[in-house]
Amino acid sequence: MNPDKVLVSMEKIVSLAKRRGFIFPGSEIYGGLAGTWDYGPLGVLMKDNIKRAWWENIVGMRDEVFGVDAAILMNAKVWEASGHVTHFSDPMVDCKKCKLRYRADEILTGSPCAGRWRIHRQRCICVPKQPRASSQILKM
Repeated sequence: MNPDKVLVSMEKIVSLAKRRGFIFPGSEIYGGLAGTWDYGPLGVLMKDNIKRAWWENIVGMRDEVFGVDAAILMNAKVWEASGHVTHFSDPMVDCKKCKLRYRADEILTGSPCAGRWRIHRQRCICVPKQPRASSQILKM
């Protein structure tokens, strides 16, 4: 088989994985949650095998690398110190025509609306809406 002629789209791979029970769109029976996946019986096994192989290759075979497993819910000061709050954000634009908000990179690839855009605003998904004296943050 000629490898140059074998072109498989991501849609076909996802479709096959769904049909075989590897993955399912997250919260699918309740309307779904974009960008999330639930794993079926085979998907759980495959994901675990990939994680184990990655861990062995990156951590297990190198003397200078050590594994750490930390909580994803952390004090806000951790995310500030690591630079996540100031450096990890998505530039946002608002369409004046349809009143929807898009990430700036989405309109570059063609948005469903051909409206006029309002100036970029920054959105960081790792800070709480209303900070408290002791707030934890879930990095998404």
